[in-house]
Amino acid sequence: MKMFGYCRLRGAMWLRQHLDAGIEICLLAKGRFDWTIEGRSYQMRSNDCTFTLPWQKHGGTHGLLDAGELYWLIIGPRRFRRDGELKLGTWSHLPGEVQKDIGRTLCNAANPYIAADGWIRQIFHELNAAFRSGDTSTAWRINRLVDELLYAVARGAAASQVVRRDVLNLEQVRRRVMEQIDRRWTLDDLVAVTGYGKTQLTYLVRTATGLSPMAMVRRLRVDAAQHWLKTPTLEITEIALRCGFQSSQQFATVFRKLTGLSPSAWRQQRE
Repeated sequence: MKMFGYCRLRGAMWLRQHLDAGIEICLLAKGRFDWTIEGRSYQMRSNDCTFTLPWQKHGGTHGLLDAGELYWLIIGPRRFRRDGELKLGTWSHLPGEVQKDIGRTLCNAANPYIAADGWIRQIFHELNAAFRSGDTSTAWRINRLVDELLYAVARGAAASQVVRRDVLNLEQVRRRVMEQIDRRWTLDDLVAVTGYGKTQLTYLVRTATGLSPMAMVRRLRVDAAQHWLKTPTLEITEIALRCGFQSSQQFATVFRKLTGLSPSAWRQQRE
């Protein structure tokens, strides 16, 4: 059983707390909704994607759905238990182990929402077109899109590990970056681990630090490099790689820009 819907609201409408007979995935395309899931309230923003499970009561925080644009999909699996066991049914082409992983991920997710990436938004747009066409020959296509959506949402839920608050927990984000400072972090990576959209994340980081998110990452790389430069036996090239720089030249350029010294000169001053 799959039910799909789309609405563009110019004003608020009633949406009281309720249960669905399946997994519901919603994409807020435009607007801002106050959403309550299992007694916890969240403020959802444009391009946020929520997921609720059959036993989770949810709805508008004040019994209302605010003005905006919303897509929703309800998927009725053949079996879904609170321990995460998920069997979608014969319509799905996802391997059994993948279905189990999706079920466990959704059940154990820290938050019932993710920041939708471009692929998730595209899936909803294609589902909308397929359901609106009324062409029964598109059923196979709908099934594949639903498989893709479930996989993408579960992957996003697994990646989003920093609890979102009204004020960004900057220290927690910094800690996550420093734990994998050799990683080639991108803005999309930071979006995934914070649960914020790009615009909101950029605003919050700039407000807190005066830097863009990627400039903050570069600053953290230099901080890590300064730590390793105190170890005289480490070569500059090795330090560059440990701190996520693509080359010693890039390392030297960024380091000099932020400290006024080359890595070698900085090290010599502290010998």
